[in-house]
Amino acid sequence: MGLNKLHAHRSSGFTLLEVLIAVFVAATALLAVWKLHAREAGLVQDIQFQTTAPFLAEQTLAEIDALPPERHASGPCRVDDTAASSGSIPLRCEILIEWMDPKPWKSLGASVERIDITVSDASETNRFRLRSYRFYPMLSDSRSRRK
Repeated sequence: MGLNKLHAHRSSGFTLLEVLIAVFVAATALLAVWKLHAREAGLVQDIQFQTTAPFLAEQTLAEIDALPPERHASGPCRVDDTAASSGSIPLRCEILIEWMDPKPWKSLGASVERIDITVSDASETNRFRLRSYRFYPMLSDSRSRRK
């Protein structure tokens, strides 16, 4: 009878090895969930940048187009628009404007302006570039005299 009592007592609980295995399995599962959550947080920022940056670049290009060509200038973009800065990531924006070499375009009677707009996040891990060209007719002396 003493042997049966000892055997019954042993089978009623968990061994230390079983508890350690359960803790290891739970910790592994929690670590996997934590890594997945961290990866998703980074993806959310990337997706937010990828949707906001083109909008900001297009908006900047529209603002440049609204100005006469002689007022076009390189420099930082305006980023304080609520739609562009509504997210949690701060954005930087730069404009580079260059007039192309006039020799190839002279026969067409045009001058060409290249506009580069670069939008990046603060860490510059994400970057969006928009390049556009604008063609402007050159007025000849005979045309300008008629007006």
